Amino acid sequence: MPIFFVGYALIVWALAARYRRRPAGYLAVAIGFSGLMSLNLLHIKLNDWTEGEIFLPVLQSIMYPYTAFVTGIGVYIACLPHRSNRGCAWCGYDLHGLGSLREPCRCPECGKVAPAEHSYRRSGVDRADLRSGDRPSSSNHAVQHAENEDQRGQTGHEAPSQATHEPV
Repeated sequence: MPIFFVGYALIVWALAARYRRRPAGYLAVAIGFSGLMSLNLLHIKLNDWTEGEIFLPVLQSIMYPYTAFVTGIGVYIACLPHRSNRGCAWCGYDLHGLGSLREPCRCPECGKVAPAEHSYRRSGVDRADLRSGDRPSSSNHAVQHAENEDQRGQTGHEAPSQATHEPV
């Protein structure tokens, strides 16, 4: 009987992991939850149908936390992000950050050459069309404005060395 509980949880969690971040993953958890709630309802009705001959409150007190546990872990697994596509196809080593995304790189774990990603979209640093649209921030603008005034001699402010500060 304990194998049923372990197996049921593993099936729900495996389906949630296989289809994570997709409606099918959440549906697997919902079906698992409804199956456990149906079993809980069966225990309640079984007590009523047999007029108390089969008394299952102990099993019900175990099933409610088990239902919450399986459902909670299933939702957590279904919410997890997918694995990175930047892993070595041979050994699974994470190649994120190694080499360029446009060129193949060699896996440091097994030595196989991993192909480059095909769906590479350049970031703002790599894209010349985005760099031309960069504007200085307001703090940079204020500093540049102050420097321009200092160069022209139109500051209207005393220089820090001329300011008189008396100790308090």
